[in-house]
Amino acid sequence: MKAALQLLKASRCELLLKPSPRTLLAAFMVAKFPEDILEISEAEMLATADDETRELDRTCFQLAKSVVAAFTDEAALLEQCLPILSRFQDLFTEWKEYDRQRVLLSLADAHFQWVASLKYLEDSRADTRDPEGMEEMIASVKQQMEANKHRILQMGGPGALEQILSTPPITIDIDQLLMEVGSKAFWEEFAEELRQTPPKYDRIETLLIEIRDRLKALVPNRPEVQQSIESSLDVAFIAQMIRFNSLDSESFLILFNTIWTHLKNFGAAAAEAEWSEWREQVLAKATSGTLTWDILLPEIFNRFLVQLDTIEEATRRYRDIMAQSAQSEQIPAPSSS
Repeated sequence: MKAALQLLKASRCELLLKPSPRTLLAAFMVAKFPEDILEISEAEMLATADDETRELDRTCFQLAKSVVAAFTDEAALLEQCLPILSRFQDLFTEWKEYDRQRVLLSLADAHFQWVASLKYLEDSRADTRDPEGMEEMIASVKQQMEANKHRILQMGGPGALEQILSTPPITIDIDQLLMEVGSKAFWEEFAEELRQTPPKYDRIETLLIEIRDRLKALVPNRPEVQQSIESSLDVAFIAQMIRFNSLDSESFLILFNTIWTHLKNFGAAAAEAEWSEWREQVLAKATSGTLTWDILLPEIFNRFLVQLDTIEEATRRYRDIMAQSAQSEQIPAPSSS
């Protein structure tokens, strides 16, 4: 502050060419608080010394430290300090433009994410079991999109906004995002185990544990629902039945209906008809006596896991949208000198 006042006082002398006291304060801020101004700490600058993308940050920081050293040297003359400050002013002006472009890039990325989120929500209208909640979420996303556009306009002007809005939106193919469940070899091995004499049912216990745990993970903040899933899928009891050869067709169909119902409750409303049709097909096969368990069980468990993948992906998308909404106000503000 003392150095800034000294510079302000000297600025009344028209014969002395100098930067403004504001530039000096900016230099002190960069030197003392690089993480807040440059968004990178001194330790990170040292750790990323080979990263060319942060070269401007490092140079600006080092020059700011030189300014501080010069202006805090009691023996230094003002005329000797001003050239260093002038170099900092030129470099900091360059850095501010670089920072503005960096923020615009962040805002553009946020815009494309909002566009993708909005498309996903609008496409999911028919699937929702909570139409009112869905409309509220869509309205919230639209509001965030408009707020983001306003920030782009502030940072880059009409030209930047027009350029970003005219860029084709990101398309998301949900089918491509679904995880591939198991390999063909996994299900062939499962079938082979079921054909053994006596049949080997160990893999059923492993699959049931996976299904139970993934169902519970869909409701991390609902302990009562988790307990209901745990009780209805008592894997330890089922495993005991398997070991004592007590898991007959009737018992398995009860287990099948339990898992099927859980997945129906978590699934999309628009998919209920197809999901119910598949259930009827399985029950018809299981009671016809024409198909054996080595054919039915791999098909059933594979379909259960595929359905879980679909539900988990939809859940992840909704959670991402909510997190994106919560974080939208944390987009970096433009730096000031």
